[in-house]
Amino acid sequence: MKQIVIIVIFISMFASVNGQKNRYLIFDGKNWGFIDKNGKTIIKPQFISADNFSEDLAAVRIGGRYGYIDTLGNIAIPPQYDLATSFINGQAKVFIEGRPFFLYKHGTITFSHPFRNITSFDNHTFAIATTNSGKYCLIDKKGNRITDTVFKMISYFGNGVLGV
Repeated sequence: MKQIVIIVIFISMFASVNGQKNRYLIFDGKNWGFIDKNGKTIIKPQFISADNFSEDLAAVRIGGRYGYIDTLGNIAIPPQYDLATSFINGQAKVFIEGRPFFLYKHGTITFSHPFRNITSFDNHTFAIATTNSGKYCLIDKKGNRITDTVFKMISYFGNGVLGV
């Protein structure tokens, strides 16, 4: 058991993201919680699943749904999502009934959309969206189409280079 805890702490320390506030994941064999850099429990293990803190919030699974907690363990955004990811540049990708959406840190959805799938924006000003008919396009952070939906495929190669 101690070996599992040490491994999780080690991985968490090196997987940290901005805004973590020295909170590290810990697993007690059943649930996830958080400790500080001295090993003191800050947020007791109580979550079925948890992600590292990013921008002062961590995605956690409570009762089969995902939401977000703050660095003190308070519910910041109530659990209501099928899946939730870390915040990057003020937005996080969540899934509602299998469809992707993006949230602001205060919990509101950034934009509604008709797409089947959307890649994460990460550090980009665009994301790749897939329509229900399987066509691809680029969208901005407000959900506006940058390109038409005429592409059979768009891939991101890095450094701003796309393949179509």
